[in-house]
Amino acid sequence: MWTENVVFTLTFFVSFWSVGLNEELPKVINFDVKPGGKPQIFEESWGEFICTFAYSCQGGTKESWVMTLEKSSDKTSLSCSVERPSATSYLFFEKFNLHISGGKVTSGEAFGNGKVPLRPGELEVNTQKNEVKHVDGKFQSQLTKVAVHATLGKSEL
Repeated sequence: MWTENVVFTLTFFVSFWSVGLNEELPKVINFDVKPGGKPQIFEESWGEFICTFAYSCQGGTKESWVMTLEKSSDKTSLSCSVERPSATSYLFFEKFNLHISGGKVTSGEAFGNGKVPLRPGELEVNTQKNEVKHVDGKFQSQLTKVAVHATLGKSEL
């Protein structure tokens, strides 16, 4: 009986510790960006935090991309990034939008091929809508990474 209680207690402790640990590690999800000119959406949630990448693009074949969700160690901020790991994309993006729920956007950034930041005016960070998106008529269609950074909507003691 004592052995069963110890095993149960240890199992509970390890499970509880694992859940807490995993919540502080970045969540990394691989997905394909598909050309064809049709609007596409990739969305991932992590607790109350939801990151949505909407886009349309043209090109020959799909590409492997990565979405990363991260929380700060003090759990007061979070970030979501979507990127092509090779930092080179052969797709021609017509539009993109990276939106988050569960936090308040404070900043955002986007890069073209070779990790070159988009030019001023190609990108809009809208803190009211909690998003980073292309600017119609100014975005030059190159995208290899887009990210948003946010503070959590409410703090817990």
